[in-house]
Amino acid sequence: MAVIPFVGRATGEMASANSVLGRKLLQSRTSLPAKGERSLLTRHLISIFGFGDCWGLPVARHLIYVPVVHSEADMGSMASVISRRLRLRPEQRRARQEKVARFWQQVRASLLEMLDERPGDAGSLSRVRIYQDGLPAAGELASRIARESAAKGSHNYNLVLELLERGATLEQTEDPGLLREEYSMLSKRSRNARRASELLEMRDRFIADRINATLKEGETGVLFIGALHRLTEKLAPDIEVSVLAV
Repeated sequence: MAVIPFVGRATGEMASANSVLGRKLLQSRTSLPAKGERSLLTRHLISIFGFGDCWGLPVARHLIYVPVVHSEADMGSMASVISRRLRLRPEQRRARQEKVARFWQQVRASLLEMLDERPGDAGSLSRVRIYQDGLPAAGELASRIARESAAKGSHNYNLVLELLERGATLEQTEDPGLLREEYSMLSKRSRNARRASELLEMRDRFIADRINATLKEGETGVLFIGALHRLTEKLAPDIEVSVLAV
């Protein structure tokens, strides 16, 4: 699993070879949009030398973008509907479940490595906010959804619970009305492709707006999101994005 940062080539050259994130930046040398380039340099100066914001440069808002593979436990009542549509034989279903479990093992290892590399938190995730695909609530209701989903076998929510236990905050990510409409559409045999595309775009806008509004300066967000979503360009320009990719 590799970390592909949304930064320019020059910033990767200056990353510290003594840090895990620095080594990954040097290895990737990926020329991607330079959004957040200066703020990423500031983060490295702070983590390596203990300064950076003393120059008057802002401390970055950082988002770790985690494209997810949903398990049946994540799909709830839709799992049986989707399974029938895919027409999976029992052995194919078991193979898929095993593949999904391995995927989440890799995600957990790489994500925790990235989070533990952040400077100054001594193992605490108190400056981490979690944004979860399909989560229409915050506070105690969000925590209850996470516990119930984890108890049903969701690898995604088991990882979310682990982050919460270390001090992270779980944020409302989705608009309940948009989710209800999409679930209703998925349950039907035929679907309006144009409306489905519009709903996905509206969900992406809502999620990006939630991140823009709630992620504070110097904090790290973790976004668990399905592969069909495209919302990085909707994020505020000062948010530095890194993609955790298999």
